[in-house]
Amino acid sequence: MKTVKIGIVGAGRIAGDHVKAFKAIENVNFCGVVGRTPNKVQAFAMQHNIKQYSSIYDLWTACQPDIIIICVNTQLLSTVMEDILKYDWLPFMEKPAGYNYTDAKLLNRLLGNRKAYVGLNRRCLSATLKVLETLEKDTGPRAITVRDQQNISAFLTIPGKEKTEALNLMYANSIHLIDYFRIFGRSPISRIHTFEPFDPDRTVSYSAYLDYENGDTGHYYCQWQGPGGWSAQVNTRDQFCELKPLETAKRMVNGSRSFEDLEISANDTLHKPGFFKQASAIVSTISSDNSDLLALSEQLSFENALQSMELISRIYGGYEFNPSS
Repeated sequence: MKTVKIGIVGAGRIAGDHVKAFKAIENVNFCGVVGRTPNKVQAFAMQHNIKQYSSIYDLWTACQPDIIIICVNTQLLSTVMEDILKYDWLPFMEKPAGYNYTDAKLLNRLLGNRKAYVGLNRRCLSATLKVLETLEKDTGPRAITVRDQQNISAFLTIPGKEKTEALNLMYANSIHLIDYFRIFGRSPISRIHTFEPFDPDRTVSYSAYLDYENGDTGHYYCQWQGPGGWSAQVNTRDQFCELKPLETAKRMVNGSRSFEDLEISANDTLHKPGFFKQASAIVSTISSDNSDLLALSEQLSFENALQSMELISRIYGGYEFNPSS
């Protein structure tokens, strides 16, 4: 395998999680980091033993990385991508791919025919992959239930969080959950039924029902004010699989009254869950012929992320907040 050179834009906590996961892969060399805040980038560079550069141009000129990881404030993503796309590296961006669907479509126009990937790490959780494996031979209809919880007011109390991200929280954070309808559903979604329009000032709970072309069904529920949990469930005639919390998996077979735990990879305890498998899939696009990892990398494509952003827009009746509105 060739040595894969990687650069990173951004020096926050999530950037550190990506560095740790990619560094655990053989033949990976982190050659530089760039960020907006020099002191913060310097501390990050020292912590992770990565060279600091003052600009994206300097990073490219010095190293010419194969992959560039982008971990910036979502509101800055399209601006940063304009600079990123001047150079011949493979962009891998932290989710969401835009602060809402309109911004995601802008990114899509910027990319044109350029290949890019997005950190849809829930697709790489060993729990998710184990449930997919368990369901593989179960050909009957699936009923997919996703439970979500978001809170705009609580989100705004987190240091560094801004109004645009908060009022687009169904894109910024619910993509973790809503993506499961595309992970577990086996055909396009033909119809979505909701009960009332989403209103960030009034909505307490929000529900939607999804019909798939092949007969699968989905139910989405989000608690927008007050406590709640995240979970994803799949019912078939023969079994019931549940991710609760999302990093764990269990199933109950028809006729049983008890759950069995499904095996989880140790990498999901050594790293932020899903990040090592995700990193391995991205690296495989440069230096591997591992068919399983290459197939998984396609699950992380920008095209897939864009389709999930579109699904969020459909579920929420086209609601989104734009800074200019």
